[in-house]
Amino acid sequence: MPNYANRFFLVLMAAIPLSCPWGVGCGGSSPTGVATTASDSMEAGTPTEQLDVSALAAREFNPLSKTELMDPSGKWKASVEAAGPVESAVSEGFTTFTIPLGTESPAACFVYDETIDAASAAQAYFKAASNSVNFKQIGITDVVLADETPVLLILGLYTIDRGGNSLMGSFKLAVFPHSNFSTVCTHDELGYQAAFRRVVLGLFKSYQRTDGKQTVPADHVQIWAAKIGDQPIGFAKETITAGEAGKVTHLKTSSMLIPRSSSALLADDSASVVHSDRKGIVTKGVWFRSENAALSAELTLERIKKKKYAYSGKFKKKEVAGEFTTRSSKGLPSDVYTYRRIGELVKHGKAETITVESYSPNGDPSTTIDVEYDLTVEGEIGNLTIRMGNLIMSAIADQNGGMEVIEMPMMGKTLVLQRILVRGSMQPN
Repeated sequence: MPNYANRFFLVLMAAIPLSCPWGVGCGGSSPTGVATTASDSMEAGTPTEQLDVSALAAREFNPLSKTELMDPSGKWKASVEAAGPVESAVSEGFTTFTIPLGTESPAACFVYDETIDAASAAQAYFKAASNSVNFKQIGITDVVLADETPVLLILGLYTIDRGGNSLMGSFKLAVFPHSNFSTVCTHDELGYQAAFRRVVLGLFKSYQRTDGKQTVPADHVQIWAAKIGDQPIGFAKETITAGEAGKVTHLKTSSMLIPRSSSALLADDSASVVHSDRKGIVTKGVWFRSENAALSAELTLERIKKKKYAYSGKFKKKEVAGEFTTRSSKGLPSDVYTYRRIGELVKHGKAETITVESYSPNGDPSTTIDVEYDLTVEGEIGNLTIRMGNLIMSAIADQNGGMEVIEMPMMGKTLVLQRILVRGSMQPN
């Protein structure tokens, strides 16, 4: 989990000053997005009330011809809609592509050398931009898929003072946290939301490796879109990859932009990689979590005896290390083991309450916790009530052991994770 946000913050401040508020035409922008001239059709500083804001917000453009993009280091190629030549600039850790769209302001796409944390990345862009403007509203408008990678589409509405007038503007952001082609795209101009969505999704789906290296696809993938009420806040993703002799690697990631107010969001990113043996017992694992781009947990766990584990790392800004012994003589069961067990119960229509010893380092990295799964079955669906300490969740499970819907309390409301993709089986071959 790279702490990318702080590394590129100064570059972002130069790259995205947000320069096309309502009432100010950019008349063409420099590659960094800095306004160069005022529109011939309206005087810079026109008060918002003299504009047909709804008409500006409804603007779109038809599909444009495709232009090929090439990674300067030769790792990948892609294509994107463009109204003219695409300019590129190489910086440390990423490449910037400035894409003309036939609008007043071009789009800018930043392609990173490393995988980015989606929520922290989005927050870094808005934090950089807030040095120039006053955001009134920021929120995710949708969580969509580009193949098997979730994409965050985010809209920020802002005001800026010019010539004694308070003008309004909008800033669109798309975050694509792909393991090979992590990209953030921006467009600073009112309207064109559907067109921007089409352009960036077309780009994200077009990436191809050109260096001869291929990523082996996981055997099982699940992705959930997260909402609080009607407001999208992020995503969660899990992959399961089978290894030799029944060994399994289980990767979890999640990125949430949790509303604190209409214009303030808490960025929460987490990731874990857990390895288990053919019996479903954890052999080692790593866990990461960051809040507002600050690392809050970085922990490793390793089995040193049949039922004894050693942990070490950072937790809540403190160095931690120690050992614990599981209550089960077999060792610590993995989440994949639990999923498979639930799937078998649903498949055979068996209502049952099971208690599983689990490791959840977000609470206390020095010990395990019992998680209770109370299962009832209706046809091919399992209804679960999950109790983990004081936390009570509900879920709908399928016959594979995957969760179609997960609900849990958050900030006095209900967080809902709705599955938007499932591929493959988590059951052993």
